[in-house]
Amino acid sequence: MPSRIVLIADPAPEVRSFVKSALRSPEYRVFEARGGLEALCVCACHPVDLLLLAVDLPGIDGVRLAQKLSHRFPTLRVLYLSDAPGAGSAQDTIARPLCAEILRERIRQTLELATVRKSPATEGTANGAVHQKSA
Repeated sequence: MPSRIVLIADPAPEVRSFVKSALRSPEYRVFEARGGLEALCVCACHPVDLLLLAVDLPGIDGVRLAQKLSHRFPTLRVLYLSDAPGAGSAQDTIARPLCAEILRERIRQTLELATVRKSPATEGTANGAVHQKSA
């Protein structure tokens, strides 16, 4: 299975370093960005599978960045890093301080869910076309 590409966008170098260390394996390729504009540049060059980002990014805040990128890349998954409870839904937020084991599990679950959602809804039809009934 090819490596999944994760982009960690966070202004704190220690957070980016922690994530890179926690995900160091053949299973992941990790890119990092200090802010929203840098994250946009990375996504323009690499097909990112998962965006792990701080809400308080310089340049473009994390929520706006995720919205902008989700329109361009519909299969992109997003997890927010948050210091405050309630910053996002429980499904898309990881609370700080980070725990390597929890981080890896949440990323695995999020990417697994993305794979399930990509499966064809029109399975069983010739060439994937949807056939409509004639009236």
